[in-house]
Amino acid sequence: SVTGIEGTKKLICSSTDDYGSSYYFRGKADNWVKFAGKLWRIIRINGDGSIRLIYAGESSSQVGPKSNGTNALTGQAYNKTYGDNTYVGFTNFGGSTANKTYEQARTGSNPSDILGVLNDWYTSNLQSVEDKLEKEAGFCNDRQKSSNTHGSSSYTNKGYGTEPTWYAPFDRVAASATSSSYASVGSEQKPTLKCGSTTEDFNKDYYTATDSTRGNHKLTYPIGLITMDEVIFAGGFAGQNNTGYWLYTGEYYWTMSPRSMNTNGNALVFRVYSDGDLAYSPVNGGSGVRPVINLKANTTFTFHDSSSATKGTVTNPYEVS
Repeated sequence: SVTGIEGTKKLICSSTDDYGSSYYFRGKADNWVKFAGKLWRIIRINGDGSIRLIYAGESSSQVGPKSNGTNALTGQAYNKTYGDNTYVGFTNFGGSTANKTYEQARTGSNPSDILGVLNDWYTSNLQSVEDKLEKEAGFCNDRQKSSNTHGSSSYTNKGYGTEPTWYAPFDRVAASATSSSYASVGSEQKPTLKCGSTTEDFNKDYYTATDSTRGNHKLTYPIGLITMDEVIFAGGFAGQNNTGYWLYTGEYYWTMSPRSMNTNGNALVFRVYSDGDLAYSPVNGGSGVRPVINLKANTTFTFHDSSSATKGTVTNPYEVS
């Protein structure tokens, strides 16, 4: 559990993911990496030893006024279509007819609009270095339905069509099972690095490349987005500003964690706000896109200046050998 914001300390912490102990950066962090001619930041070391990175800009001169990096990809809808539960998905059922079952909503293979943007960016920027990328490590689009009403009997939590539905990621940051408000700072948020509570959840919502032996095999390329849970572990907190932690950039950008299908007919997904707040947006809203990738566990690093006492900074980042 996480009970507060962290924006002052430099911490390396651990939690369990689907493959073992994962080690993540929290608060302020010297976690800069130069790879494929671009800057990235290390989110965490996954339980299988692979290294999860989030895109932070093209060069040290373009990391933004807050010096924490910039998504640099233009504002983009998560899904331009929003009036159905399927559109909280990284892939979705698509089509003009609303899906009729939760299974149908969750197992659609139509790429989301944001996944299309990521795929195009991958082909232009990462195909020449894809031998360095771990295809077994995936990205969690946790679409488990909530069993809680969060204070509204209108929420049927059926997870299909226009049925108002809370999703499990919201449960982990809500004040209670009967409240639609976020937990207050000092209260407990319950992020997790595990994708789903059952094997079925994992196999449907853990997005992996087509040639992976894990997950749902629905990605053409091994690229995704950060999760709401990873934002919290890094130092963020739902509904609270934080300009001190390393994920704050002064910009809006998407996560891939669903929040709800609300009573107004809008599919909603979590995003990081420009004040570092973890909040949400209708999927057809515009937010920045920060690609996330995983380097292989056997990746070795050098430094621009190996003699410097400070390493992993924006001016002396880890560099992939």
